[in-house]
Amino acid sequence: MTYTTDDGSTPVSLAIGDLNNESRPDIVVSNNGADRVGIFFGYGEGIFSQQLTFPTGNSSQPFAVGIGDFDKDNRLDIAVGNSKTYNIMIFIWDGSQPFQSMTTYSTGDDSFPQSMAIADFNNDNHLDIIVANYGKNTVGILLGNGNGIFMNQTTQTTGDNSQPLSVAVGDFNNDNQSVIVVVILVQIR
Repeated sequence: MTYTTDDGSTPVSLAIGDLNNESRPDIVVSNNGADRVGIFFGYGEGIFSQQLTFPTGNSSQPFAVGIGDFDKDNRLDIAVGNSKTYNIMIFIWDGSQPFQSMTTYSTGDDSFPQSMAIADFNNDNHLDIIVANYGKNTVGILLGNGNGIFMNQTTQTTGDNSQPLSVAVGDFNNDNQSVIVVVILVQIR
């Protein structure tokens, strides 16, 4: 099956989850070339709706996308990393209409966020956002408060000219502590 994201949309990232609590997976996609995030709602048996889109701002070029229940209302919300406006945009589903509430958090000038991971990084039972800031050679951490609001980004360096491309979070030694894994660009001369 092929589903269109429209001409010039340039989809670059996706996430899967049950956004509308109908016990069927939905697909969220970042449409980098169209400055919007798209949702394909699942009907079951591998069939999806046409794309429903939400704008991320003029020249925002959304790159990374993630989903999680950021406000603990048992509905999944969407986080989008906008590579050209250098921010993370949070779309909160309020239950009556999808994504009427939206908040933006800066990742810093020229940060070019490329990838994100959603996890409870600090073990406080609230989802956090970890983002690869390609242009700043950092990993950004936005700690969640559990009500859909996040703390401003704190960063950790990944090294000079490392240009982090991708991030993931996991507990690799069963100590109940999350570890950030980063893919960096290494240039050999």
